Amino acid sequence: MGTLVNRIIWWLLCTAPVTYIQAIYAIRHSDDPQRVMLDLFPAALLLSLAIAGGTIAWRKRALVDPIRSGEIDLSTPEGLGRAFTPYVLNVVLSQAVAIFGVALSLRSNEPLYTLGFSLASLALMYVHRPTAAELQYSTSSDSDGAESSR
Repeated sequence: MGTLVNRIIWWLLCTAPVTYIQAIYAIRHSDDPQRVMLDLFPAALLLSLAIAGGTIAWRKRALVDPIRSGEIDLSTPEGLGRAFTPYVLNVVLSQAVAIFGVALSLRSNEPLYTLGFSLASLALMYVHRPTAAELQYSTSSDSDGAESSR
């Protein structure tokens, strides 16, 4: 999973939340900040939590378990191709969490929404990094070894 293409995709998606923070400080629109807090924030928060739980569960089901069992062999082009779709889905959905913060900040004129949701997005991006130990091809029979962040 730690291929150059996967690393580039991951790094590009990691830089986006920083761009969102800069954009919110540059462009702000004032609505009723209290209404955003009451109406939109709970929905964005619940959806973000669902994305976090869903992507972590999907990662285990579609990537970690098949890689550990040998069902997906990352040493072959076919195996890398099979792992690519769930990997990209997870990082793109993780990126969406930051976008919720941007939307809330634009509506409320409160940049802290972007900061909070971007930090959550970056935490998910770290979980889904292509160099995570459990997403690496292992020739040893012990694939449950200590995780490294490589």
